[in-house]
Amino acid sequence: MSDDRIDPTALILGRLVAAPRSNVFRAWTEPELLARWWWPARFRTTYEVDLRPGGRWRFRTADLPDLGVLTVGGAFLEVRAPERLVYTWVWEGEGGDAGDTLVTVEFRDRGDQTEVLVRHERFADGSVRDGHAQGWADCLDRLVHATQPESDAIRWRVHLHAPPAVVHRMLSTDEGRARFWAEAAIEDNDAIVFTFPNGDVWRGDILEDIPPHRYAVRYYGGCHVTFSLSGDGADGTDLTLTDVGEPAGWRTEVIAGWVSVLLALKAAVDFGVDLRNHNPGRTWDEGFADN
Repeated sequence: MSDDRIDPTALILGRLVAAPRSNVFRAWTEPELLARWWWPARFRTTYEVDLRPGGRWRFRTADLPDLGVLTVGGAFLEVRAPERLVYTWVWEGEGGDAGDTLVTVEFRDRGDQTEVLVRHERFADGSVRDGHAQGWADCLDRLVHATQPESDAIRWRVHLHAPPAVVHRMLSTDEGRARFWAEAAIEDNDAIVFTFPNGDVWRGDILEDIPPHRYAVRYYGGCHVTFSLSGDGADGTDLTLTDVGEPAGWRTEVIAGWVSVLLALKAAVDFGVDLRNHNPGRTWDEGFADN
């Protein structure tokens, strides 16, 4: 990213996105596409974009528990589709004390992929910059998952003899997950802390929660997992699991792992049975079917 100025507080991040540059630029600038990845769907964000030099942009969430209303916006200084965006960034309300900062985004053509480089600068100091680092990292991870080709996704379907509202509660509540998923799966500040039988712990953000139709989390290793629920017309549920972002080397094991999780869910919902071993000596690492 070319810039002759040296800003010691600048935040610089990048991602390689498996989509053509024009598609990634649109995902960054069109409200209906931004809604798929910028902030989690549960934030119920309104996206406003006037894409032209001097045009304004503004993203505003619903009133969120513990967070209130988050509003950020600014003005476009440079719009060069599909290569480059430069815009100001300022938080409204309490966050506005940091003043205007500057964001530059470059979309570099890498054949059928796009290298996205973000430079966020003019922070008051390093602590303000560091406060934005995780947010940007999460945003870019969601962009990668949202634009990944569907052909790379892992999918499984399962039928359950309970309505979508019941299945959604199994997925979205501590009490429900305790009946089938990992050794523990406890919600904590818009994330789930999974504890697995071998002692591993994974903290995954809740990416989407639309009762009783969808539930999505960032799961082990950073993949994006979505549970889509639809009624079968007879008080049952057809559940579709979609897992996007798994490393190629993990794919075979992950496919088998999701079968284990889904069958444990079906056993708990349909029969009130717990299929897990609950034995640290008989885990997935030792070749035992478990989750």
